Amino acid sequence: MLQVLFAMLLPLLSGAAFRPPAIPLITTDPYMQTWLMGDTAMSDVVRHWDQRSKEMLGLLRVDGVTYRYLGAIVNHSHSFPAMLQDSVSVQPTRTIFRLRDPKGLVELKVTFLSTMFASDYERLSRPVSYVVHDIRSLSGSLHDVQLYFDASAEHVVNSFSEEVVWGNFPAKETPGSLHNNSNNSSNHNDDDDSNSNSNKKNNSNKETPGSLRGGWMGTKAQQILGISGDKTNINYGYLYLADADPNSGLFRAGSAKAHRTTFRLTGRLPEGPDSNQPRPCQTDLPAISLVRGFPQLSATPQRFTALVGYDDVKSVRYYDEGDFSGFWTQKWKTIQEAMAAAAAEVEAMLEKSLSHDDALMANMTTVAGLEYAQIGALAYRQTLAATKLVWNSKRSQMWNFLKEISTNGDMQTMDVIFPASP
Repeated sequence: MLQVLFAMLLPLLSGAAFRPPAIPLITTDPYMQTWLMGDTAMSDVVRHWDQRSKEMLGLLRVDGVTYRYLGAIVNHSHSFPAMLQDSVSVQPTRTIFRLRDPKGLVELKVTFLSTMFASDYERLSRPVSYVVHDIRSLSGSLHDVQLYFDASAEHVVNSFSEEVVWGNFPAKETPGSLHNNSNNSSNHNDDDDSNSNSNKKNNSNKETPGSLRGGWMGTKAQQILGISGDKTNINYGYLYLADADPNSGLFRAGSAKAHRTTFRLTGRLPEGPDSNQPRPCQTDLPAISLVRGFPQLSATPQRFTALVGYDDVKSVRYYDEGDFSGFWTQKWKTIQEAMAAAAAEVEAMLEKSLSHDDALMANMTTVAGLEYAQIGALAYRQTLAATKLVWNSKRSQMWNFLKEISTNGDMQTMDVIFPASP
């Protein structure tokens, strides 16, 4: 009954009446989270909760004309006109944008989904989020459409002067062989088929047909758990980006400027690899980019799902107990396995998210009204994003930390526990 009532009230909840101070996008954990501090998806640079830039850009190309549907650009001068935003809805596990191009030719719905189900520890701890794009023609005609999504090296550094490295991955590769820093500068860009739909690989990157493919990026130094203090950002571990459909789309790790410019001109990505690595994040900002094309887009919706993963290698250092890995590693041994599992259940997670959010929003609405539910959804996202589930191998126990990264980087302090438990 509550869910029926909520369904009737959903248009009010999704409307323009609620203006959050910041719009949550990816809310995986205290370090890997991104927010929009503006009224629309295009009004500001994508940022960390501490307001530091974590550039992430989304572009849509319709019949040769390119528009921006996510983020703003600060690191190079190419201008992309913004799309028009019709609505934004913040739910407990999702943020949903509805946009259209200025000519009214296509409609784009973008759903940021982090599997923050408080009773599902495996998916709550799995460091993979979904960016689901649903696009359709509004004009009654067919359109040649390409979608572009990237995540920059700003996500993997604390200081923009830190050197970063990158490469491509097949899902069957192991983190150890991918992340051997002594080989980063010479061996990780020798695979140059990332701009095609072929599964052909060289001998050092063997994969099975249909395995997940994408790009990875991280700092060269990799000082695991080596930073703490006020408003620090993670500079260890690796960012991953992949298309959930392993047989579609293009991917490339390298210069964000080159990727975006080439996409604007051709709807594709640069043909050759960017081998200028390692290099500082602030020098020709590197990014991992994905492109998916729909050459004859009709009124039938088409879907492109980007997977954004972050493997922090070790999550928590706790006195003499040692360094703890994320709880998710008890089910998936590598981030590639976790991402492949996430790719296999896109529809299931969308359905679970809808059911979870509807039930929670209905309960909050019944307790104290629509405004309470709207604020509650935002508080849920913020609170769950402050948690880190880890595995204590010495005690064979799952531990949960509220991992504050301000106030000297302390954990389990009352000034985070109290507001998380109102």
